[in-house]
Amino acid sequence: MCISSHMGRRTRERIFSTFDLTEAEKEDVDTHFTKFREYTAPKKNQIFPQYIFQKHDQKQETIDKYITDLKILVKPCGYVDKDEMLRDRIVGGVANPKIREKLLLVGDTLPLNRTVTICRAFETTQAQLKTFEGREIKQEIDSSAKSRPHPKSKKPECYFCGGTYSQNHICPAKGKTC
Repeated sequence: MCISSHMGRRTRERIFSTFDLTEAEKEDVDTHFTKFREYTAPKKNQIFPQYIFQKHDQKQETIDKYITDLKILVKPCGYVDKDEMLRDRIVGGVANPKIREKLLLVGDTLPLNRTVTICRAFETTQAQLKTFEGREIKQEIDSSAKSRPHPKSKKPECYFCGGTYSQNHICPAKGKTC
């Protein structure tokens, strides 16, 4: 359906009068259609996608997931330098203040790829430290368990019912079906 079929003649003429056309363009039908399409095309509102992008902070997700989300959100924003905007949003939105501090120490010379590298390295290091802390705690538990005196040996647990019986006692559940 033609764009102009939805409008009355007066409306088309009024819209047409707003176009700045040369004499040659006034005679060219293709120019008329192009101008009408431009006039009726939905207008882009970059303020809202920019707002969403600027408000997006890292929650519980990994740094790679957070950066991927930001790369998707920055596309419709219309920024001239998307890498710089991504870098700034990462610095402002990372969940860990220690990462932010490290990034701010580098300053204005911080490119996006180095920002991502620093964030990934920090996240990996934190995971490794947790592993070390877990191992040290386990070693402390193991060493304290070894130093405690063992209680008198208890009777073995029955395979069939879970009860404890002396070696001579026969379990009532042995040979029975549940």
